[in-house]
Parts: sequence; C-alpha cells; structure tokens
Amino acid sequence: MSHAKLLCLFAGVAMTNTVLANTNTVNRDEVRAVVAEMMADSESRTSLLQGGGNAGYDKKFFVSSADNKFRLNFSGYLKVRYTLNVRDEDGVPGSGVGNGGSPDTSFQSNFSMRDIAVQFDGHVVSPDLTFAVRIRGNNGNSASFDDAYVAYNLGDGWYVKGGQFKLAFSREQLISDTMGIGAERSINDAFFNAGRTQGVELGYKNDEWWFALGFNDGFNSSGTNFNVNNNYTVPNAAIYPLAGPSAYSIGARADWTFAGSRDQLKDVTSKPTDKMAAGIGAAVNWEAGRRGIAPGNAANRYKDTLNYTVDAQWEDSGWSALAAFHGSFLRTTQPTGAFERINSNNLGLVLQGAYRWSEESEVFVRYDGLFLARRLGEQANGAGAANELRAKNYNFVTFGYTHYFAGHSAKLVVDCVLNLNNTANFVGSDRQALTNVFLNGTASNNLGILGTSKGIEAAIRAQFQLMF
Repeated sequence: MSHAKLLCLFAGVAMTNTVLANTNTVNRDEVRAVVAEMMADSESRTSLLQGGGNAGYDKKFFVSSADNKFRLNFSGYLKVRYTLNVRDEDGVPGSGVGNGGSPDTSFQSNFSMRDIAVQFDGHVVSPDLTFAVRIRGNNGNSASFDDAYVAYNLGDGWYVKGGQFKLAFSREQLISDTMGIGAERSINDAFFNAGRTQGVELGYKNDEWWFALGFNDGFNSSGTNFNVNNNYTVPNAAIYPLAGPSAYSIGARADWTFAGSRDQLKDVTSKPTDKMAAGIGAAVNWEAGRRGIAPGNAANRYKDTLNYTVDAQWEDSGWSALAAFHGSFLRTTQPTGAFERINSNNLGLVLQGAYRWSEESEVFVRYDGLFLARRLGEQANGAGAANELRAKNYNFVTFGYTHYFAGHSAKLVVDCVLNLNNTANFVGSDRQALTNVFLNGTASNNLGILGTSKGIEAAIRAQFQLMF
C-alpha cells in the first residue's frame, strides 16, 4: 500500500474515533463510506502526480504541467533598513522660509521595512505567452500592484508587451531593485526616473542588441485611470517628480552589449572570477500634457516634457562601473497672476564604481550631480510674484560596503550619503518643485535626505536584503 493510502487510512481511523467519541448517531456503515470516499480521493490525487506535473526550485519556486504549456513561478524579497540622518543644528527648520526640511531635529533615526514584494510570473498555453504580476509595499504603506503585464514572443527576437511595467528609459531603473549597489538607487534616479507606466511596447532582443518602442501614459503613471487630469488641474502643483498620465507618451530605447553577455549586466557588480562585459544605451521619451482650463482662468494649462538619457556599464574581474547622463526639457504654464509659459532644461550626471575583492566583500562609491534650471521651481505666492530656486547645482556623494552572504539572495549593505550643498530652497510653500523628491515624499524616506540650510548633511543606511 502506498504512503498516501496509509496516511489516508490513518486519518480515517483518527476521524472515526473522533466521530464515535462525540456522537452516538453514527453507525459503522457511515464510517466505512467516509473512509472509502477518502481512499478514492487519494487515488485521484496520486494519479494526477503520476500524470507528470512538475514542481520544484530553479532560482524560483515553480509548478508546471507535464508538457510545460503552463508554468507558474513564485518569488519575492524583503528589505529591512535602519537610517540615521545627521546635520548641523543651525540647518534644521526655523521660523523663516529658507531653513532645512522637516523633521525639526539634527539627529533622526529609525527602522523601516524599505521594501516587500511578491511576484507571480510564468507562461500560459505556450512558453511564448508570458505574464508577470508583482505586489509590493514599502515603508509601512499598503501593498499595491507594481507590475501587471502580458508579453508574447513574435519570433526571431521580436516581442510585444502590454499592461503596467517599467518604462524602457534609464539603465539604472531597468536593473532590478534587488541587483544594485548601495541601499538605494542614485539621487538622479529619484529625480529623473521614468518609473512604471501603462501602455504597450514593441521590441527586438538578441545577445547583442535590444530595441524598444513604447506608446504609453508617460512617466510614473502606474495605477491611473484614463480620465485623470494630473497635468494641469492642481493649482500650484509641483513640476517634479514628473507624474502622469499624459495625453500621450512615445518613447524608445536602444542597447548595445559589445562585450560579454547581457545576463552579466543584469546587476552592477562583478565577481573576481567574472569575465569582461560592457554595454552602452540611449533613450528618449516625449510626453504631451493634457490641455485644459484651470479653475478661475481662461488660459490653457499644460506640461510637455522631452526626456533623454545616455548610459554605459562595464565590469571585469571584480571591478564594475556605471555612468549615466540625464536630461529633461520642460515646457509648461504656471499661474503667476496671469498664466506664464516657462521653459526649463534640467540635467543630471551619475558616476559610480565598485570593487569586489572576494565573493563576499565589495566597496563602492557614487557621485550624483543635479544641474537645474533656476526657474524650475517657480510658483505663485500670495502676492502674485514668483519665487525662484536660488541655486542651480547640487552635489551628493555616496560610499559604502556590501557583504554578500549568498549573492543577492542574502546581503548586507551599509552606506553613507553626503549632501554637499545648502538645500534650503528645496522646501517652503513657494518652492515645491523638489519637495516631493527629497523631503516630504516617499523618495525622501528612501534616500534618508531631509535638507539643511547650513553645513554638510549625512544619511547613514544599513540594510539587509533577503530574496526567495
């Protein structure tokens, strides 16, 4: 008798004893019927396993049909973080506009669940028809759908994808949340990143090249409905971070892996035994803002943006590097008593490098530069006059150490972000442009930067990551 049948028989006997102990109305024939039904169910389940269904782990837990027409993968990760922010006491908020950001203390620390994500992906009917759904929560926020898309392999390297997914824009953002160096991506990424969008993408990919062309809702437009008018209806709305949906958005990216393999560049670290891999890429994206009448005004209000980036990645024998240049041209109207058209160009530069001298140990350093238009944050105040950002250039340096217990599956990162500039003009009701990125929004919580009007600010982050 098989183990399954024995287990069922023991369970039946146990259940029989329980039933007989609790009621006097059950006879032996009814008990025999229950046991027979359980045995029949056991036989059917055993035959299903013998039919060839598969389950196991190959970098992801999976269940699949015998013919591999259907497969479901299950994976996820979590990140636990401790953040300590230190700045000069004279740089914390005071009574006047121009002091540093909240909270009003020179010493701020706390633990947080930086990220928790669970992903289901696989294929249906054929390995050519794939899907992915990811549920994610961070910093105590409620969970929501992150990725939710289907893709179809058209053959000869071509594919089409539709749903909600990462917009094919910057290299740093396209590398997985779990595969980067440092506790967080760069500050440039917080400012210029495209995030996730809703739309369709047509692409071509082989070992050397990747091309992608997308028609979508624009930067950071996940989870939005078709009739949302974010681009013009909110009075005094901050220009950055760019968020949609737009009236329409069209973008393209091209990648050339000219050394090594594309798989080697899925992260930004190199083991001492790794061979050289290198690639370059570029992307451009145009968003047309919705045209509409803002309340109380007879003028059209809109926000059009042209975003572009060029980036490169290299790794060899424990050394790795990434460089990226970002640009954004913004054409918008702002309420300054009467509506005024504002054009601005904003640029960013990321340079980072790392050295991994063993399987377990790595050090890294990153430079972030933001070179912004002075009128980027121009907003109307109560008197109808406009305020401008008083500084254009902002510089940050991040450095730290990573210990790999089991590759990216289990690693500890300790790093420090140094804010080298007066960031007083990041705050205040009339200087809202950067507030959501650095101070009051979720990106602020992630970066650990609070803002200061005097001295150097330091954010120290210690984070443990576990993937399954």
